[in-house]
Amino acid sequence: MRALRESVTLSAIVLALLTGCAATEAPGTTIAVGDVDFTGPWAKEFSDAYRKATSPFVKAALRDGKISDQEFAEMEQKFRSCLADASVGFDGFGPGGSYSTENLNGISTSENQAATDRCTDESGQYPIGTFYYWVKSNPRNLDGPTIIAACFVKKKVVPPGYSAKDYTRDSQNDSFPFSTHDGEGAKVMQECSYDPLGLMNAD
Repeated sequence: MRALRESVTLSAIVLALLTGCAATEAPGTTIAVGDVDFTGPWAKEFSDAYRKATSPFVKAALRDGKISDQEFAEMEQKFRSCLADASVGFDGFGPGGSYSTENLNGISTSENQAATDRCTDESGQYPIGTFYYWVKSNPRNLDGPTIIAACFVKKKVVPPGYSAKDYTRDSQNDSFPFSTHDGEGAKVMQECSYDPLGLMNAD
């Protein structure tokens, strides 16, 4: 039996992490963790995650400083299987890594959440899934608020001159100069949050 559909999206997580990302290391910087050297704009994030990882699968995926399509697919399958074993339905990842789950076989919302948290750890959904979308949408690790604000301007939902400072203020207050809950405004918010540089569908 299918119970209430439980929305467990990564929207807020992806947005929060993106807005916190900025190139804290110069592109030529090398960060060594044991016998592994991390370089490039995302070196700090990958090296930190590698240092904390305990799963051999996660460490292997992070080791070269990028997440391949194959590694992402393997993580997704692990995540799906883990959730299925816990009677949690999962239809795959959406834009920017967002997803939703369903309570199956009468499980409760709290059981769903506990299983989702456990499967996130066991499958490597974080950091593998998160980093996969981070790098694809912002390969140079540019400042999140700056590129999102520029995306809003480009899509003409805010006036020219709308800045990273404006975006940060509006995010904190959840008060943007356009509707973010429906219509074109909601679409722009999603597009600019997940893919501010317009790179995800560029292949």
